[in-house]
Amino acid sequence: MRQAHLKNNLTKVAAVLAALYLLSPCVVRGEDSQDGPRLKTAETINQFGITWTFDKEYPCGQFANGDWWVVGPAVVTEISPGLADGMNGSMANPMPAHEQGYDSRAWNYNPKLSVQTPFEMDVNVSVVSTISNADTGSRKLNEVKTAAVLTCLAEVPPVGTFRPPYCGTHKPLHNVSQLKRELLPSVAPVAGATTLSEAERWFERPWLSHLNHYKSQDIHPADNMPGYGREVAKQTGDAALLLTLDIPDKETLLIRFVQYEIDNFGIFNSGGFWPHNGGHQLGRKWPILFAGMMLEDEAMSRIGSDPRKGRELTFQEDDQTFYVTQAEVDATHDPRWGPTHPRHPVMTLPYEQRNIGLPEWGILHVGKPSADNMHLTGIPYRQRREGN
Repeated sequence: MRQAHLKNNLTKVAAVLAALYLLSPCVVRGEDSQDGPRLKTAETINQFGITWTFDKEYPCGQFANGDWWVVGPAVVTEISPGLADGMNGSMANPMPAHEQGYDSRAWNYNPKLSVQTPFEMDVNVSVVSTISNADTGSRKLNEVKTAAVLTCLAEVPPVGTFRPPYCGTHKPLHNVSQLKRELLPSVAPVAGATTLSEAERWFERPWLSHLNHYKSQDIHPADNMPGYGREVAKQTGDAALLLTLDIPDKETLLIRFVQYEIDNFGIFNSGGFWPHNGGHQLGRKWPILFAGMMLEDEAMSRIGSDPRKGRELTFQEDDQTFYVTQAEVDATHDPRWGPTHPRHPVMTLPYEQRNIGLPEWGILHVGKPSADNMHLTGIPYRQRREGN
């Protein structure tokens, strides 16, 4: 009996020593790579020029995409660069809304949303910290220069875990082991395609898309993502196409791209939407669908048929594209039809019976169908380039 008791105690001691060994600041568990993030204890964490300082050492490590987690609750005593003069702000679990706490020069700044230190960081909290641009130029776009995300978890996540979405309070954990890589085609590479290294850099850092307004580009970090939706759509489309090519070493891009899509789905699940208006909010829907296929996640895969209606379920791609019906023909022949705008006088061309069934685009088709116009070259956002 004493031997059994002694054996049990020795087993407990061995387990404690093993845990201490794994959490030692000088010990690395796994490889320093996408599938083997570092596990250590630390009093400070630094990423992309942003430093989070704690009141003591905590277990910490990196998600599959390279972003950091800390096991908490943890007390953040300082974030550097620090919040000053309404710049370099941080937000905790930011919610999709019309306000932000990153930069007072950006649209709808609310200082109450900015994290103040010391900050008691509970588990399942994501802190999005930013560095502001010193000079945004005459157009005053991209007030934010860069951003990084720190996530507090209740326990050490499995190796290969994706960072949960920074937006909202729901923090689901996906893993690279779930990726259905066999679904990716292997198409012969084409000349002039985007390079892997270029696309990997596009998605290395978090993209902030949680402001429900075209002015969201104010907080699009210049070092992280494009400012305008047209370029957002181009980069997400180019990255997805690149992943279908028969080329080696696509794992880094795949992980970073899926991470971006997890973030977008988190925004969507927290009530976020991307309304139609010019080209500002393009490129947010397809990446979520892609992640749904890669992770075999039914909710992501079915965002197009979500039961929510109206402005609560809005992707610009859906609201601007349509097939011409009799309704568009009637509307553009109505004497009250007027797609012109005082600041954007345009040429007009109504839809005719022969156009029924035509795939079409309207700048505000769902919200303001009277702005629909058949003219291809005489209205804003539809000018044809030479040679096209």
